[in-house]
Amino acid sequence: MFGTDDPEQAVRQILNEVRSRGDAALFDYTLKIDGIKLTSLEVSKEQITKAYQEVDSELVSALKLAAERIRSFHLAQKDALWRGITRQGSGQLIRPLERIGIYVPGGTACYPST
Repeated sequence: MFGTDDPEQAVRQILNEVRSRGDAALFDYTLKIDGIKLTSLEVSKEQITKAYQEVDSELVSALKLAAERIRSFHLAQKDALWRGITRQGSGQLIRPLERIGIYVPGGTACYPST
């Protein structure tokens, strides 16, 4: 799909395209990877309202509970810069980052925590 078998090179290619072409590159890659044609990166208030009306209230409640638990879990991570997890000494180092890049899959699976 990207003309290379090297994932790192493919990611570099995507990042370079996004740097040079901005949102247009994001739209192109979303169509290429997910088969979804986007016209905007923002969800309107009307779309959010309509979605709430179409989704079962039990699902909305479950998603709100999941969001609360995820937020609580990650806020607790900020309490210490280094936390040992295993006997071998692995753990996590938490430090603020100036910027990051992420890809949120838009295919058949949904990841509410994303």
